[in-house]
Amino acid sequence: MDFNPALCPPSPFHATAIYMDGCGILLLGPPGSGKSDLALRLIMERGARLVADDLCEILHKPDGLWVQCLKEGERLLEVRGLGIAAMGEGQWIKCAPLAFALHLTRDKDIPREPVRQTLQGTHLPLYACDPFCASAAAKISLLVRHHKEEVRLLWPDTPLPHAA
Repeated sequence: MDFNPALCPPSPFHATAIYMDGCGILLLGPPGSGKSDLALRLIMERGARLVADDLCEILHKPDGLWVQCLKEGERLLEVRGLGIAAMGEGQWIKCAPLAFALHLTRDKDIPREPVRQTLQGTHLPLYACDPFCASAAAKISLLVRHHKEEVRLLWPDTPLPHAA
């Protein structure tokens, strides 16, 4: 099923989820949009961990939204052209706190400013990302650092600080 933040049911839905430096990240898009491919690159090249591939379940906990994998899909990642890969120790995690979501789309369709949408009654930032762009992993790392408040992103309507 396609992701619709306003109508997302508590039951499983079509997405891939990873955990990276303390942040759970939903990768959203239709089949073939690059969710599993991007997850594989982040796992192998950036130290991310797989939470779920293809079917995610959202949990409401006192400290916010969490994402988990269905039992039958634990550790499994579809690698197009190679088959199903079982992630090794340190490459997967059962459940993760959600920090933001990425809507996978082509670069030409990405707006300059991020868009906020609601997931199950909670404000979960939703950003557009081209999974096949050479800088995709770097942009995701920047978003993780932003959500951990290690770096501040300035949007076009925010004045730039002046150098002293």
